[in-house]
Amino acid sequence: MNPDKRKYIDLLVIAGIGLAYFLALKIHQYFAFGVHGELADFESILWNTLHGRFFIKGAVGVSFFAEHFSPILLLLVPLYALFSSPVTLLIIQALAAALAVIPLYLIARMKFSMKWAAVAISLSYLFSRVVNYGLMYDFHMEIFYPLLFFWAFWAWERKLWKTLFIFLILALMVKEDAGVAIIGLGFYLISLKYWRRGIAIISLSAICITLFIFVIIPHFRSGQENTVYPFLSYWSGYGKTPQEILVHMLNPLQHIRVLFTMPKMIKMFNLFSVFLFLPLLSWRRLLFLILPGWFMLYSSDNPLLNGPLLYYGLLIIPFLFYSSVLTLDDIQKKWPKHASKLVFGIALAMLLVNFGNSRIFKQSNPANWRIDRRFETAQQLIKQVPKTAAVSSQVDLQSHFPVRADRYLIPDGIDQARYLLFDTQGNSWLLSKRENAALLDSLKRSSEWEVLAEKDGFVLMRRSR
Repeated sequence: MNPDKRKYIDLLVIAGIGLAYFLALKIHQYFAFGVHGELADFESILWNTLHGRFFIKGAVGVSFFAEHFSPILLLLVPLYALFSSPVTLLIIQALAAALAVIPLYLIARMKFSMKWAAVAISLSYLFSRVVNYGLMYDFHMEIFYPLLFFWAFWAWERKLWKTLFIFLILALMVKEDAGVAIIGLGFYLISLKYWRRGIAIISLSAICITLFIFVIIPHFRSGQENTVYPFLSYWSGYGKTPQEILVHMLNPLQHIRVLFTMPKMIKMFNLFSVFLFLPLLSWRRLLFLILPGWFMLYSSDNPLLNGPLLYYGLLIIPFLFYSSVLTLDDIQKKWPKHASKLVFGIALAMLLVNFGNSRIFKQSNPANWRIDRRFETAQQLIKQVPKTAAVSSQVDLQSHFPVRADRYLIPDGIDQARYLLFDTQGNSWLLSKRENAALLDSLKRSSEWEVLAEKDGFVLMRRSR
């Protein structure tokens, strides 16, 4: 075998194992009622776009651009047109998460003299708890952040400037918050004397952030009660209006009060400790690569952001891994005599910490891989609903109905729906268990609805003619 090809066998093995495991997790998640309303929402965006309702989310008749500017989803429309299924989005989620390990490995191989250090760093990514949170949250566009930013870092390391800008532009198209992290990257390049390209990156990002938040999103929110950026409440520690938030962010004491609470300090420790605090050991990388993403997470009082849970940690994750690789490279340059063993030892320690902190023990439990015994019952009941009928269902069932314009989430859409499907044993969000039971009971007593079937905790109802 050609030596150049042989040296990448370990990369193919790592990427293959990661992809197989991530795909198995996502596909099983669907058949175990583990995906919820956001998968149905994103499928409806693609389905509506294919049917002439550009980027309309669900049955609400409002563009998704009224929430987030995420044109990267347009790249998924042709693929969804070929394979029109919610499972297509789950497969894309697994592919994006797993294949990000390829550019990360290539960067590490570029830096380390011992390939096993690159292997350890790559496996650390696959075991990362934050990556797993993002992977297992239905579907969300932030899953592309590690893949795009790792390729951008790879292009920067090779000084492939056009490629770098292509991946940064793609990252900007994922969501409006990418621009904050990319501005930091621009300042990082300036600090390394790449003035022209750093200024270009900062300018591009600043223009995009301004357009997205102050022009495009408000445009798509026109006609709604509130036309300002809908997620300002996440930073309520600084104020209630954009003006209040801006003023209070200029106050250093307010930052101390908001950022450094004990719960947040504990969460920061959890985030950085799995990287052995390596990203914090260089002032340049800490200030420009880490601080922007860190500030977005911990300046928020939303516990999901500063957890970081769900998909909220996916923006800072590639910067943390890249900074860790660069710090290890600094170490091997400082102590060249023992460089290989020292770097491998630290990378191995990082792998062991990530493995110990991972969710693999819980997710590998055989009990978690059994298909829900009620799955067949749910499918039988869903088949009784005409494909064109308006339907409102529980959150764990919504994505299992064929996509349509009128597919609601209980308690929404009850006035418009012709069919209802309750799950008294599963997830009842948006309602509590008690509220859900009370709603179901009132509908059963109503002459407006009739029960068609009731089995295994499912209740299928049809509006009386």
